[in-house]
Amino acid sequence: LVGSEMCIRDSYSSRPKHRAFRRDVEAMSASGDQGRRKGLGLYMLGSYEACAEILAGHESDDVAAYTRGVALLALGNGLI
Repeated sequence: LVGSEMCIRDSYSSRPKHRAFRRDVEAMSASGDQGRRKGLGLYMLGSYEACAEILAGHESDDVAAYTRGVALLALGNGLI
């Protein structure tokens, strides 16, 4: 597995690892590069509203913009 796939698998391999991943993501700052990573982590955790809010400030990053769009669609907030 490549990096992100490995991270996802490891984050959900047990309840304690999932809780630890959630704690780590929630402890991150919402600004700068750490904010981008927090937004992506929130997406992985299914916190789509918080993800979309944080990633709104990272639209210049292709992965962040795509992830934000998918999160908005999951919330029923179409892009049009």
